[in-house]
Amino acid sequence: MQAGQVVPVPCQGEAEREREEVHMYQTKNDLPAHTRADVIEMLNARLADSIDLMHQAKQAHWNVKGPSFIALHKTLRRGG
Repeated sequence: MQAGQVVPVPCQGEAEREREEVHMYQTKNDLPAHTRADVIEMLNARLADSIDLMHQAKQAHWNVKGPSFIALHKTLRRGG
């Protein structure tokens, strides 16, 4: 296989969901394809969690009320 060639790999989900085919590029790392597929699944889940947290912080930023409004507003604005 040549570098940059897409390799179909069956994906194994946590609860043995329907088997999907994941297309991955060939790399020079030594991880087996099924391990790469599992890592991709975990990283995508963490990415989704991070994006969700970012949106929650942004929502909190726009809904700050009370006597500490300015301090909280500035703190939340720096994070996002």
